[in-house]
Amino acid sequence: MTRRRKDPLERDIQKACVMLLRLNGWLCHRMSQQPTVSKKGVKFFPKSETPGVADILCCVRGQFIAVEFKRQGEKQTMTQILYEQQVEKAGGIYVVVHSIDEAQTLVRRLKLEA
Repeated sequence: MTRRRKDPLERDIQKACVMLLRLNGWLCHRMSQQPTVSKKGVKFFPKSETPGVADILCCVRGQFIAVEFKRQGEKQTMTQILYEQQVEKAGGIYVVVHSIDEAQTLVRRLKLEA
């Protein structure tokens, strides 16, 4: 009996992609959504100032790029879609990445546009 390989977790895709982007000269800032523990020992997720903000915010050759990571089959939330619209209206680029292959395609595409 063979075990079926699970899809990679979003955090694993994100970690590999951030490494790839940084190796290609991108400045990347990860928007941490890690749980925090209160003084009373209660675990909670800190609320972002900007609802729907992408997982990482990047700058390459002066271009602002917001990157949202999703597992295959997952979709953006309504607040993420609204954030995407704000980024694009301001002249930035917003992408949803589902795999390291998609991140490599993004890097190649932006190198060609330079």
